[in-house]
This record gives sequence, C-alpha cells and structure tokens, in this order.
Amino acid sequence: NITALGIGNYSGTIKVSHVDLTDISIPVTVTVTDVLEALWEIDDFEVNGDDYDNGDDIDGDGDEIKPGDELDFEIDIENLANFDMEDVEVTITILEIDDGDDLEETVDIGDIDEDDTETAEISFEVPYQLDGDSYTVEIEIKGDSANSDYDDPEDIEWELTLKIDKETHDVEITKADLASSTLQCSKSTYLDIDVVNIGSKNE
Repeated sequence: NITALGIGNYSGTIKVSHVDLTDISIPVTVTVTDVLEALWEIDDFEVNGDDYDNGDDIDGDGDEIKPGDELDFEIDIENLANFDMEDVEVTITILEIDDGDDLEETVDIGDIDEDDTETAEISFEVPYQLDGDSYTVEIEIKGDSANSDYDDPEDIEWELTLKIDKETHDVEITKADLASSTLQCSKSTYLDIDVVNIGSKNE
C-alpha cells in the first residue's frame, strides 16, 4: 500500500503469503528524488565581455563589431544534477561567413562534477571581406551522463545572430612589409602593402 511520498529514503517489506507455504518477507528501500527539468544548462554566455542569451543579436552592446575584429566567446556550463557529466564538448559555428564557408571551433572541457560549473573559451577573427552584415551563430554542447539510471542529457543548442557594422566607405591596411628595414645612402627598398575594402561601397 503506497501513498504519496515526499523526497527522501523509505524502507519497508514485500510480503508473499500462501496457505500451503511459509510466508516470505523481502526488505525493500525506496529513494525518492526530485525530477529535474534539465540536467545542465548554460549559466552565462559572453562575447567580448558582453552578456547574451539564446536568440539574441551579438552586436557588441554599443561597440560595433567590424570586419577583422576578434570575437572571444566565454560559456559557463552548469551541471544541475547530483552526478557528473562526462566528455563534454562545446562547438561554436558561424555559418557562411568565410567566403560562403563556415567558421567552426570545438573545445573539449572533459567532465563537469555534480553541482559544478565549467567554462569553455573559443575565439574567432571576423573575416575582412564579408558579403552580408548578419550571420547565424550556432552553439552546441554535448556530453554523457555518469549515472546509468539516467539517459544522457539532451544536447544544449542555442542560435544567435552576429551583427556586423559596415561603414559606407572604410578601408583597412592588413599588412605592411619592408623588403629591407635597414638602408644606407644610395640604397633603396620596397614597401609591400595590402589594403582591403571593408566598407559597403567600391573604392
């Protein structure tokens, strides 16, 4: 006879009886635990020190993101379960930003202990030559459960939009090399300069 049980440990017996046999009693212990809606979650997500959430526009939070800028992603992953998460991998993909190709990086952060948080860090350089001004960013986190009584946790999947600020007229010097940096009288050298148009109009 089982009634509603709160969270905790309970002991009892299962009794088997028959008129022609000796009664058998089997001890049993039941543990009632809380049901977690999720085993883990992204606790904090930052790009260049600014906080973002699933579905947000990554726009620099007032400081425009331009071609050639560095993007530093920092993701805090919290284990909500009372057991460890194993073989955790974080993958960030920026779709079709590199002349139609994706930029993708994966970092292996190993295990996340129960009730603990681990941080993944991934960096990208925004390409200089871009066709558009917005690109999809996909975040995927995979891992295994250390508790065989639980299914492996569902993958965490976020999608954000990277907003690029392209001025109408803007050029960038990406390289400047001297053939010889030391000169004497009557000698000459060559200066090799790469200039990229990162604006939205031809120059």
